[in-house]
Amino acid sequence: MIAPAETPEDKSYRIIDLRGGYSDGWNESPARGPAGVRITPDTALQCSTVLACVRLIAENVATVPLHLYRRLPEGGKERARDLPLYRLLQQQPNGWQTSFEFREMLTAHCLLYGNAYAEIRSGAKGAVSELWPLHPSRMKPEQLEDGTLRYCYREQNGRETIYRQDQMFHLRWLSNDSVSGMLPITLSRDAIALAQALETHGGAYFGNACRLSGLMESDNPITVETAERLREQFERMHRGADRAHRTAVLPQGVHWKDVQSTNEASQFLETRQYQVIEICRAYRVDPSYVQDKTKVGYASQEQAAIDLVQQTLLPWFRRWESA
Repeated sequence: MIAPAETPEDKSYRIIDLRGGYSDGWNESPARGPAGVRITPDTALQCSTVLACVRLIAENVATVPLHLYRRLPEGGKERARDLPLYRLLQQQPNGWQTSFEFREMLTAHCLLYGNAYAEIRSGAKGAVSELWPLHPSRMKPEQLEDGTLRYCYREQNGRETIYRQDQMFHLRWLSNDSVSGMLPITLSRDAIALAQALETHGGAYFGNACRLSGLMESDNPITVETAERLREQFERMHRGADRAHRTAVLPQGVHWKDVQSTNEASQFLETRQYQVIEICRAYRVDPSYVQDKTKVGYASQEQAAIDLVQQTLLPWFRRWESA
């Protein structure tokens, strides 16, 4: 069922589902990457580097005051404090979010889905009365023959609402079709998947008391049943991080031989550090800003702050200004 976009004065005023959820593949990432890990915008946030990058950009963008200006006939500009939209951008865009929360959420949506949307709701006199965020995973923008855009929003119950271009605030990331932004998570899927696979591997490593494998050698021949019993007894006593470093007691004539590579642990840590850099590169964030202090390339904190604004935050400020 297709329903026109409604206004707060409409007697059929209804609740719009703002929660996420994939719909027929709209804005959906491929199933699995080469690392065997399924990456979606939601699961990507379980990667601490992705979470740190998204928080860094979204929180900084939301912190900066967002002013609405009016151009003066004689030139110059002034703050348009008398316009309702000024209050919405500065204080409260809707009935449940602050300006900070609204801008933080939409910036995070754009960082994860490549797009962020908010319905422009008008009052009785046609002035903007509210900005309602809509989840990007349920939105499908289309370009019409006259060049304008329309937006189809599908709710969880299957109901669809069509919005005109002038009814939608659309924050768009890098695009290859000028209609919708590409998904950053899809473009960085392999780097994120490998980082999460390494996290899982690290959990298994410590779950085995920091021992990946080993051999028990016997001076005398033993049966398969005896070998299996020895292995089970050893794992029961020593497997798990809470049992690490316990003194091993082996039967007479049985010896333990560690077959773990001496370079394996260091290579594992190096790979994890490299994945931090890979993900930061996708978001144009210096690794030092996500607490990776292994390679600090700035002479001062002031220089680092300037670089953060110019290289990372400024493009997002421009997106908000022009959306």
